[in-house]
Amino acid sequence: EHLLWKVHPSHRECPTNDYDPIVIGGGSGGLLCAKEAAILGKKVMVLDCGLMAQGTSWGLGGCVPNVGCIPKKLMHQIALLGRALEDSRKFGWMCNQQVKHNWETMTEVIQNHMGFLLELRVVFEGKRCGLSYVDAYGEFVGHHKIKATNKKEQGTYFYASKFVIAMGEGHCT
Repeated sequence: EHLLWKVHPSHRECPTNDYDPIVIGGGSGGLLCAKEAAILGKKVMVLDCGLMAQGTSWGLGGCVPNVGCIPKKLMHQIALLGRALEDSRKFGWMCNQQVKHNWETMTEVIQNHMGFLLELRVVFEGKRCGLSYVDAYGEFVGHHKIKATNKKEQGTYFYASKFVIAMGEGHCT
């Protein structure tokens, strides 16, 4: 048996399980868990509201791809490219234009790149292997029952024999 299925063992199976498991949290850990469970043939749901403190919001992936190390590393590489363009003149490269940077263009390109990667890797791959995403908060309301409340305060109930809580710390604001 896989360690994943020992996280929340239960001997009382609900006959109306919609998913097995439901993962609460769409950050790096939750998405990896959900994807691996789906690969093992499980019907998986990920609940994640995409809303952080102080009214900031983003899509799936949590801190790491949205505001963490991946966009920061992209910004670092962009800065190195700018410096390399300036330094290249010393080595015979002929650049007729002055090197300038546009912050708005850079942030838009990074955001589009990150959104594309997440959509491609998680949502599309997930749908092919039995993974569903619900943009909602999860609240336990029974032993095998969870209420998913969306941003419009509409609740939907789902059942699962197992749950994974992978909400992280939410410190990236």
